[in-house]
Amino acid sequence: MAPALCPGTLTARSRQTKKQPTEVEITAIDRLNDGNAVVNDHAGDWETSRLEPNYRQYTEIGPDILRIGNATYPRIKKTAEDRYLLFYQDGQIGWNIYYSLSRDLVAWEPGRKLFESVGIEVDGQEDDRCYSTCDAAVLDNGDVLAVASFRSNKHFRSDNRYNGLAMKRSADGGRTWSAEKVIYTGSNWEPSLLQLPDGEIQVYFTHSAPKNQPQIEAGVPVSRIVASSGTAMIRSRDYGETWEPHVTKPPYAAWRVSQQYTHTQDGIKVFTDQMPVAIRLNNSPTTALAAESKFLRDGRETFFVTLAYSDDNWARALGLDEAGPADKQENLFAGAAPYIRQFPSGETVLASNRGSVFQMRLGDAGARHFHDPIQPLAGAGYWGALELVRSHTMLGTMANVRRVDGVFQNRIMVSQSYLNHRITVPFAAIAVDGNNAEWEGCTDALFVGSDSQAQTAVRPAQDAENLYFLIETLDDTLMPQDAVEIYLQGGGPGVLGAHTLRVRVGPSGPAEVARYDGKGFSLVPERELRGVRAAVTVQGTVGDCTDKDTGYLAELAIPRRLLGGGDRLRCHIILRNQEADGRIVVDQWDDTHHSDPSSWIPLVLA
Repeated sequence: MAPALCPGTLTARSRQTKKQPTEVEITAIDRLNDGNAVVNDHAGDWETSRLEPNYRQYTEIGPDILRIGNATYPRIKKTAEDRYLLFYQDGQIGWNIYYSLSRDLVAWEPGRKLFESVGIEVDGQEDDRCYSTCDAAVLDNGDVLAVASFRSNKHFRSDNRYNGLAMKRSADGGRTWSAEKVIYTGSNWEPSLLQLPDGEIQVYFTHSAPKNQPQIEAGVPVSRIVASSGTAMIRSRDYGETWEPHVTKPPYAAWRVSQQYTHTQDGIKVFTDQMPVAIRLNNSPTTALAAESKFLRDGRETFFVTLAYSDDNWARALGLDEAGPADKQENLFAGAAPYIRQFPSGETVLASNRGSVFQMRLGDAGARHFHDPIQPLAGAGYWGALELVRSHTMLGTMANVRRVDGVFQNRIMVSQSYLNHRITVPFAAIAVDGNNAEWEGCTDALFVGSDSQAQTAVRPAQDAENLYFLIETLDDTLMPQDAVEIYLQGGGPGVLGAHTLRVRVGPSGPAEVARYDGKGFSLVPERELRGVRAAVTVQGTVGDCTDKDTGYLAELAIPRRLLGGGDRLRCHIILRNQEADGRIVVDQWDDTHHSDPSSWIPLVLA
């Protein structure tokens, strides 16, 4: 569809040029923010950073691809070949581990078994070895290590010899896999993997065997065994060939790193901190470990997210009945099944499940402080995960657990959330002509697009006299009321004032420039608009709901004098869109508001 350029001057609003239509490709956000990442360069500005889910990139993988209806516990890893590996299990407890491959997170290969349950014999009795809670890591040499918890189906609580951790390796991005290797013996759940910068590989897991083994040896009936957990780990310094400690027999003790005392029962001290996931923080000796802490209160299980930290790579293991480590934030948030990752720029992301809803919190570079959560997934379920897939993109996944006529028909939900944060505005020679060709060297962008199919990516640039914006909006149904509003705060404190502007542009009609007047935003007088320019290219038919449009592109030039000078601005964006069904969608970042410039994202002009 050939684009049409909106004509007309901006009269009392701004000056808009009339151009002939040109072929222009509107750039989607996943093609932007592609510059070389500078590690922790936004650590000092994390409080104004925001996560924004991409509505258009939300997908669900159904039973026809998964090949089972009760898929749960998804984990997605990006391989060295820029492909994606999905791991999942059948049911809440799990018997088998499956995997699937994708090139684009949309089309997936049919699921195949990776760890398959097998019949075993325990003291002359027929039994089954079952697998669950698989996680994986893509190593610095490109290999993929997958680790799953295995157990004796009938003797899990009565015999630790038949429980443990099993590992498989792929040297070709998940297309083929090695034979299974047992790397730990003893009851456990929920392994997760971490490779350190020096190559050391660590497997963290829920550690229960050392507490139940003495009770088993004492002949305590299974129904009366007191359950206790905590987090432990094993390490490999040779890419998974050998592991320390090498645990094959009682007391089945691995390297304990996090335990929280809950109560004493039948003379046994009970601990929690389970479902662990750890990261090594950027440019730091600190490991941050997220764990689930479970308590029984008024007869009901309650769950919290705990964070533990180590600056010495867990140099000392905790004792059997020792709480720790000392550096810890216990029960920081209500929630279960945490997962943690970090952007190259410094911001951390902490995910968890609360009330069957997957939520993500953006945090600081030390994983100590976090924003309120966002909820990027549409369904309800449990046991989600994160994966960093690009420098500004965090993937979230969880099972959408549902029954149809009493039969599980689960789907794996996948979202991609984009990081909006401070932009150092580049210098560029920009012609305000409704064409984005001269913006190729300016790829840092802000994104809004979580609430409907309409989405916008906004890029800034500057020269000695002006601040420029390229606004690229994808929208299947263009309507006259559609608009992008850019709020700019310059030359003063983080409150609305005389140098607070609102610029509104859409696919029809002229752009508007308004200034805060103490009560609200009023149009800037025409005499002050000298130098303000705008050009809009429309790809579609505005007001026609019978066809599918592409969207619109706008270029703006705003003289610096209107913003009060200074080397830093704050920016907020609102996307206003009318859908084909008449719904009006007002989309903006969570934890920000157009009336509070202190929460807006900085634009650095120096």
